[in-house]
Amino acid sequence: MARKANFCKQEKLEQAMTLFWSKGFANTSINDLTETLAINRFSLYNTFGDKETLYYQALDNYLSSISFPKLEPLRAEGLV
Repeated sequence: MARKANFCKQEKLEQAMTLFWSKGFANTSINDLTETLAINRFSLYNTFGDKETLYYQALDNYLSSISFPKLEPLRAEGLV
């Protein structure tokens, strides 16, 4: 049975987003991710899957927490 993660998944997604943003997807290694997120490989794979899945989760997190909320005033006015 897998143990419960001892870290905030949301926080790690934000850290990964910043790393992908600064280095790009192709130039970000698994070692970069484990060092930046301060988690081991097992935790990274167990929580997020592979690097591509983590990238998409970080992107979804960005859209739902930053991008889409900023569009709400425009949607409310019928501009988007």
